[in-house]
Amino acid sequence: MRRVLLSLATLVVLWFAGRALVRFFASDETKLRWAVESMIDGFNRTRTDDVLAGLAPDFLDESFGADRAMVRQACAYLFFQAKDPTTKGFLYVAECEPSEIVVTKGHGSEPARAEAKLDARFFEKKGEERALVWRIEVRARFVEEAGEWRITRSETRTLEGEHPR
Repeated sequence: MRRVLLSLATLVVLWFAGRALVRFFASDETKLRWAVESMIDGFNRTRTDDVLAGLAPDFLDESFGADRAMVRQACAYLFFQAKDPTTKGFLYVAECEPSEIVVTKGHGSEPARAEAKLDARFFEKKGEERALVWRIEVRARFVEEAGEWRITRSETRTLEGEHPR
């Protein structure tokens, strides 16, 4: 029994160490993609804190005039109000593809910065079917804070449909 527990503990430690090494050696572009994926996953799982974790404290979307507090309110509203009448689950699902990522290394004490284009799509779920309700292009500016990439400014342009209600 002792050997089994020791083996399990060793595997857990190796898994965490391996994950830390992968994160340490990942490129800035990869880390930025992970940050966006984490936000989208948080939206899809109705986790406001996961969405907000990708936004800097002074975040501002210049197109809508939305700051971090407004994003929190919009997420809370959607997560509690937008329910599929059949499944009673969250009505929307999102997808996002970052592209055109340009990273600028900071000099001295300046943090690294990046700009990216994000193609985001929001779908309304009806049972197993999904219908596109909103497609946007987001031009996002990121800053690296404490090893994490966060969006500081964004400009949003609607390509199709309208935002979820």
